[in-house]
Amino acid sequence: MRIKLITVILIIATNLIYTSAVLAQKKAYSSNKETGIKITILPLKNKWVYVGSYFGKVQTLVDSVWLNDQSEGVLHHTDSLSEGIYFIYTVPGIFDFLIGKNKSFAIEADTANQFAYKKFKNSEENTEFDAYERGINGYIKTMNSLKQQLDAEKNTSTAIALKDSLITFEHKVGVYRDDYIQKHPRTLLAALLTCARIPYITTPSITKKDGTIDTIANFYYIKSHYWDGVDLSNPIFLYTPFFDSKLTNYLDNYIEPIPDSLYKFIKHILLLTRTNPAVHHYLLGKFTDMYIQPKIMGEDKVFLDIFNDYYAQGDTNWLTPKQRTQIFNTAYSIMANQIGDVAPNLNLTDSNGVVVPLFSIDAPYIIVCIWDHNCSHCQETMPLLDSFFVNKWEKLGVKIYSVDASATKEPLQWKDFIKKYNLTQPGWIHVCQTPEQEEVEKDKKLPNYRQYYDAFVTPAIFLLDSSKRIIAKKIPIDIFDRFISKPQ
Repeated sequence: MRIKLITVILIIATNLIYTSAVLAQKKAYSSNKETGIKITILPLKNKWVYVGSYFGKVQTLVDSVWLNDQSEGVLHHTDSLSEGIYFIYTVPGIFDFLIGKNKSFAIEADTANQFAYKKFKNSEENTEFDAYERGINGYIKTMNSLKQQLDAEKNTSTAIALKDSLITFEHKVGVYRDDYIQKHPRTLLAALLTCARIPYITTPSITKKDGTIDTIANFYYIKSHYWDGVDLSNPIFLYTPFFDSKLTNYLDNYIEPIPDSLYKFIKHILLLTRTNPAVHHYLLGKFTDMYIQPKIMGEDKVFLDIFNDYYAQGDTNWLTPKQRTQIFNTAYSIMANQIGDVAPNLNLTDSNGVVVPLFSIDAPYIIVCIWDHNCSHCQETMPLLDSFFVNKWEKLGVKIYSVDASATKEPLQWKDFIKKYNLTQPGWIHVCQTPEQEEVEKDKKLPNYRQYYDAFVTPAIFLLDSSKRIIAKKIPIDIFDRFISKPQ
């Protein structure tokens, strides 16, 4: 089960928020001597509005503010809020504002025309933020329109023209943003815009000598400038809607999808953020979430590297007991079954009481399949596995080491299942763990086959080569076939 170390949720459900908001507001108004933000939103009267923040890829409710019959309210205790991008949510809509070092200012807004009118007092950074948004909105509207047209366009030449126009406006946005950063380099907004910035090629593209676009040079230009000017240890970036997605985009598109390459970058960024525990633990949690059950086979090695260098070294005080247990259990379950490693040997017993070691099997490919005849998914998978075996793999010399997790408790059902689905060809080797074997393991405190092969969810299927090295695991059967049937 995928764990979530970053669990912050914004609930915009009025009936649920109301109760918690009342309690929060009573607490917030316990003292009028604290710093605060005065909020005026016309024409709203005698109703709640909600203040939220961005955190990673989610939004979180910070507090609620009651607007009186003058449309005025106060958000108290702002001195405890982290710097970043915040928003005010009302039934008519939502708008963003900034909280920096100055946490006492006033916001005036009107719900008409999607908060077209906003005014800030005693907050130059928010006045600049509002002006920046107004200046860039025209570009954004045009880009959104072009994207909609591009999605609907069937004509190739027209689509190319639309794409060129979209690139042109993306460049205009980049120029507008960079111009602000250069003119106001030490402001909060400049730091945020620098972090949000995705490099763009101003030429607009790097070309080869023959005039064609050099896509490789373009790629490396963006990669080499992706983090220019960004202090990754700055906690302000956690409280934005773009830092998490920018980081994910970099890992997905600008780092080679090889565990060692991914971890080299991850280790670098974790070392950079060691001085700020909030950022360091956020990133450690994010990377754990990404690679504990990765999208690409074999990338669980990244999680294992993280575990060995951080969690196993004691960097666990910030975890809940449940998170710590799950992280350690998962790590121990995948240590012995990494892609490229020699698979753990199994010495299990067949239906005739004969021990058949996995390593005694001689075949160009061996499939280790740990399943359970009571598992509905297994009941679908096993016949499909046999279909590939009969029609393609048997003639290639493939053998299947089939381990039924419930065979010891229900030996008759195990044998009936094998007979029912005709899983009886010579290439099938059906085994199970006897009670005696299980008792020996417990006495000696040895891991069992489920832990060796991370088979706590069935079916768990692994493909071994002739040297018993794991070359694929836990993927659809038709993908296993690509490994087995590929030309040598």
